[in-house]
Amino acid sequence: MTRIAFDLEMIRVADGLWCLRRPSYVTCSYVVETGHSVTFIDAGMSGSGRDVLEALRHIGKQPHDVEAVLLTHWHNDHSAGAYLLQERYSVPIYGHANELPSLSTGTERRRKRDHVRALLPDWGPFVLAKGLLGETTPWPIRLDHTLADGDLVADRFEAIETPGHTEGHLAFLDRETGTLFAGDALAVLDGRVRRMARHVTPDRVRAHTSMVRLCDRPMTRLCPGHRAPLVDGVPAAMDAFRRELARDRWPLLG
Repeated sequence: MTRIAFDLEMIRVADGLWCLRRPSYVTCSYVVETGHSVTFIDAGMSGSGRDVLEALRHIGKQPHDVEAVLLTHWHNDHSAGAYLLQERYSVPIYGHANELPSLSTGTERRRKRDHVRALLPDWGPFVLAKGLLGETTPWPIRLDHTLADGDLVADRFEAIETPGHTEGHLAFLDRETGTLFAGDALAVLDGRVRRMARHVTPDRVRAHTSMVRLCDRPMTRLCPGHRAPLVDGVPAAMDAFRRELARDRWPLLG
């Protein structure tokens, strides 16, 4: 793990795979090097794009090297940095169509609220203030490509529909490496796979179905949307999680 800014970390998961993490919010986005290009799975929580720019600088890449951003869902802590890459560098953004209403601009009241959020820095107590003002991105993001279950991006990233946390939540399986990017469909805590917290899971019935689907996918690495990736003993951890899912016990904290 390397601190690349006072509030940003880069964790080397494997060759060509990095976790970009905000320790204050324990939120994770991922950077996949695909030859000379880069694909982001989620895009940090800074509306200015600072997270993704610092990550690129750390691995010796430029914004024009980014060929795609794959969004697991619309929440600001996962999607905010996509705005800069899309608007300034014309990077295509991929996601589920059901996330569009929350990624794009809404009512006048929301636009005023989001303008206030955009002025707040992304660290310390300001992170909490931004969260209380809403989970949407401070600036509108378009989806250049909408994905459905089973769609492939760059012939390797398979979209898996995993609603529950949000209506159009997606996980992505990298077929080349067996890495599952789970977003907030599930959690990893102290090396164990577990459910997300109940208060951030509006539809627990669909979330349960989504987690069962993920248990059925063979994987070598598990990259969740918070805390840290799981790289050792993943098949055994997923088997244990499948058994845990048989019990209807949602944690207060994910």
